[in-house]
Amino acid sequence: MIDRAPGPHITFVDPRFHGNANRIYRNAIRLIDMFEESGVKRDSIVVTIPATEEGILASNYLERKCQILTNLDLVGTLAHAAACAQAGANLVSIAVGPLLDWYERRRKSEYQDIKTHPGIEHIQATAVHFKLHECTTRLVGTNFRTLKELGPLGCLDAIVISKDNIEQLNGRPFPLIHSVPKTSPAYVYAEGVPKGTAFQGKKSKFISFLSDSDRSALAETMHVTLGRLNKKMQEIDNMIQEELSKQYTLRFPENKISDSSSKNGSPQNSKSSVESPEKSHHTSANETETTDKTKDTQKEDKTKEEGTPHPEPKGRQEAVGGVDGL
Repeated sequence: MIDRAPGPHITFVDPRFHGNANRIYRNAIRLIDMFEESGVKRDSIVVTIPATEEGILASNYLERKCQILTNLDLVGTLAHAAACAQAGANLVSIAVGPLLDWYERRRKSEYQDIKTHPGIEHIQATAVHFKLHECTTRLVGTNFRTLKELGPLGCLDAIVISKDNIEQLNGRPFPLIHSVPKTSPAYVYAEGVPKGTAFQGKKSKFISFLSDSDRSALAETMHVTLGRLNKKMQEIDNMIQEELSKQYTLRFPENKISDSSSKNGSPQNSKSSVESPEKSHHTSANETETTDKTKDTQKEDKTKEEGTPHPEPKGRQEAVGGVDGL
């Protein structure tokens, strides 16, 4: 795919790690290592991370210390986006559809003219704010509900559209508004927002800098989506573990029988686990190098009886670990 589509390619950390910066960091490093082992340079890959407080911390460290490009995802408000930019993220992805849903529910109104939608104006203000303060972080629009939402958001650096959106376009050109007028409510609002200090490195608690409305929007645009993603990832994890278990059983059927016998406490296992005093005596005699022919014979018989245990197959750990071991 790198050969057919030049430019940065997006990969994703496991969203279930969104509350742990260390696990996000390790997952991102592992992904980049896998790409580099396949001959793909790290500057061709952008790692997508949920824009939680822990995600922002991990992004900052990956960008500064590891030269790994990051995309902070599921961003809603201007203040949230500004915190991501201050952390040094390469990309910030704004969840357009969920943010518009939040505004419509909050104001109990639907907007026939998408250009006057307060959610659209807020995203435009975010783009203007980035340009006014010369942020190098690029803004990406995602999760569009309909094509008409694309038009007034030409001010974004990039957009991500679904397969359904692509089919609706059907190859026809779509007009985009690339600039935000200086007299517009969005531009005026952006001018009044100072360059924030929400991100403060290891002590980052950007949520404490957010207004109540911003926190409400954050819950709508990020936490609800994370809940759905976590559920989907668990379903995928379960499917992988089930398939690995099937493949392992087909490849090592004798191990399954042995395992099930051990679990059920079969008479054979019970017999071999308890030694008689006579066998214990023979074991001691063998250790002292006795020359008694009868005891040597008993030692050989015992060796044959116990046999050599099967080596633990490498696939066993994978069958147990699954995706969660990443």
